[in-house]
Amino acid sequence: MNLKLGLSSSDTFLHCTAFFHVGGLNWALTGLEAGASQVFLPDWSPAAALQMIKDAKVTAIALVPAMAYDLVAEARRKAGGATPAPLAGMRVVLVGAGRLEGATLAGLAALFPRAVVWAAYGLTECASSLTFACLREPGDDPGPASLAPARRQAGGWAVGRPPAGVEVAVLGGYGDVTRCGEGELVTRGPHIMMGYWADGGAHRSQSMAQGWLRTGDAGAVAEDGSVYLSGRLSDTIRSGGESVPAGLVEEALLAIHAVQEAVVVGLPDPRLGQTVAAVVVLRPEPTAGDASGPEISCTTSGAVLQRLRQGGALAGFQLPRSITIMGAGDIPRTATGKVRKQELVAQLQAVRASKL
Repeated sequence: MNLKLGLSSSDTFLHCTAFFHVGGLNWALTGLEAGASQVFLPDWSPAAALQMIKDAKVTAIALVPAMAYDLVAEARRKAGGATPAPLAGMRVVLVGAGRLEGATLAGLAALFPRAVVWAAYGLTECASSLTFACLREPGDDPGPASLAPARRQAGGWAVGRPPAGVEVAVLGGYGDVTRCGEGELVTRGPHIMMGYWADGGAHRSQSMAQGWLRTGDAGAVAEDGSVYLSGRLSDTIRSGGESVPAGLVEEALLAIHAVQEAVVVGLPDPRLGQTVAAVVVLRPEPTAGDASGPEISCTTSGAVLQRLRQGGALAGFQLPRSITIMGAGDIPRTATGKVRKQELVAQLQAVRASKL
């Protein structure tokens, strides 16, 4: 990992993620390998993190996307809504365990103008990271609109290339493993697990295909080895005989400036099997014009759906049948900020049942 990040003994690495997650543990080991000074935040607080960055002269930080968003929002809050004063000492920002949205990346670029921002993709069974993508270098255009074309290609979200010794390929629909194409991402090499604890090998055998570890993620590998992630295979919604990737709908929603966060799930339906349902968190600040259509107010679910239709990125069967507006704190999450989609489905079903 450090071959990518370029840490050294002159760096001070701030860790904000839990060590019971493999990403947090590996990031700390990376700092140890580099001989960097390491500081730790025992409980997540964006205000405390900003203060520690200043006090400890932090030059590298590891975050999950929700933490990155919080950090940018807190810096803006302290600046009274204006552009915050830059923290020029930061030179490496590493984000993992989820997709970093363009607006948050732009905020990081403004807050840490001299930093290289890296995204890591991986899973616990692979001792963490499989690929690394450089999202921003100093001097890049910090605007979120400039990021989308370079990151959305080849049927997925660009997550970079694997390092030396790590192979990533695609498992096709007929069980064949190919070096490039679209399908389920698979990997092999010395980085994959020996097996699950006290499992007897049953789950490991289910997760292997011809010596490759199945990630459970849908994506693509290009001819140059670049990897693209489109979401979990289990996130594909089956509605009326059509397959709707949740990530595709989420991305269309996030193209609307007023939408800060979007989560798309399938709700059980007696006729269609599942219907597409979306939960959105709206930005607190007033919306500005964006590329998805004429400026309209986006303070209601109907307005969000109207803007989604105007954007033209989705077919009719891919449009959400329902859009629920929630606060960010009302969405169930794991300790690393990932959405617990099954719990969210249960919440939405309970709300729907209460209205019958």
